[in-house]
This record gives sequence, structure tokens and C-alpha cells, in this order.
Amino acid sequence: QNTHELVTRFLSALDLRSRPRLVTSEGEFHTLRRQLARLGEEGLDVVRLAVDPADTLAERMAAAIDERTSAVLVSAVLFETARIVPGLDELSRACAQRGAELLVDVYHALGALPFTVREHGLEAAWIVGGGYKYLQLGEGNCFLRLPPQAETMRPVFTGWFAEFDELAAEHA
Repeated sequence: QNTHELVTRFLSALDLRSRPRLVTSEGEFHTLRRQLARLGEEGLDVVRLAVDPADTLAERMAAAIDERTSAVLVSAVLFETARIVPGLDELSRACAQRGAELLVDVYHALGALPFTVREHGLEAAWIVGGGYKYLQLGEGNCFLRLPPQAETMRPVFTGWFAEFDELAAEHA
């Protein structure tokens, strides 16, 4: 499993027909950068904001959210510069107020700096990351933290484990 597989499942749960806008930055790792570029080629409105100044990136992303925005996708730490993106808590609140999802890529933060969902105000955010880089857990050790509203969403790309609750009920 890798973070790209998890991000595609997240993207497949969004209502991209009625809200075809995705907001991101020009400094995202290939996991987000390449997939969002391809979706843009197919007609989605992918807004890529300049990374600099990184201190205002989250604020500028919040300002870019409109009624057509499905999600904002951003890294907690930018992979090319190791700059920390401050204000993710405020960005999370802005997303919630406008009905957009927030996905935060924490891959380059884990093991490099203290990071908790609560301290960063990201209880309502989707968090994707892995342990290959700084945690030395080996390739393919990745996760997607689901926020409470995930229960109301249905991804198109489900994976083979999507029916376990139904299968358990059939055998009970």
C-alpha cells in the first residue's frame, strides 16, 4: 500500500460532479502533484497556489475555497524545502465552514517534528502519511486517518475489504 492509493480512494469519495474544484499548492510531493495534474487534464478545476511565502500558504488556500471546492490538499511539511506550513488549524476550520474536505499529507512531518492531530486542530481533516522516510518502517507502510464525516461518504474505489460488515452479518 502507498499513499497514492489512499489519496485516490479519498478523491473517489468526493462529489466532483457538483464541486469540481480542488485547491492545492505547487510544492506538493508527486503523490498529490501528478494525480491532481491528471485530473486537471480531464477538466477538473485544479487550483495550484504558489508555495512562497509558505507562512501564508494555508491562509491563501482558505481564501481560494469557493462553493465549487470539494477539497483542499496540502502537505504539513513541504518536501522540497522542508518548510513547515503553519495555520493548518485555521485552514481546517475554513474548509469545514465552506463544506470542503481537507487532506493533509504528513509524510515529511512524521518522525521529523512533533505532530498530533489534536494539537494541530485537524480533527476534521483527512491525514495521509507513511513511515518510509523518517520512521524507517520500510516501504509501503502508509495510512489514511479518517475524520468523523468519513462515515457519510462512499468512495468509488473501495478496495477488496469494503464489504466486511455485510459479510460478517451474513455469517452471524
